[in-house]
Amino acid sequence: MASRLAQFPEQSRLRLMPGGEVNGPRPRVIIVGAGFAGLTVAKRLAKAPVNITLIDRENHHLFQPLLYQVATAGLSPADIAWPIRGLVRDQRNTRVGTVRANAPD
Repeated sequence: MASRLAQFPEQSRLRLMPGGEVNGPRPRVIIVGAGFAGLTVAKRLAKAPVNITLIDRENHHLFQPLLYQVATAGLSPADIAWPIRGLVRDQRNTRVGTVRANAPD
């Protein structure tokens, strides 16, 4: 670990201060997928001192357990699908993108 830290100059390292503030550039968190897990992580990091990028191939979150009710006309499609941007609208540290992730670099 020490050898990896030696690669970066001292002023570019992130320091967490007492009380949760960050001294230095804010770390970036990229969440691939806006399913249940991706949205939960984004919501829990809402007040963290990080910049979040939430990416998904669709621009909506679909609650699939109720999909059969839409097929049988029991529910409207709007009742089980919500825009991702609307779900994280109040989070100032979150950006949403719609891209298809093939593989990490």
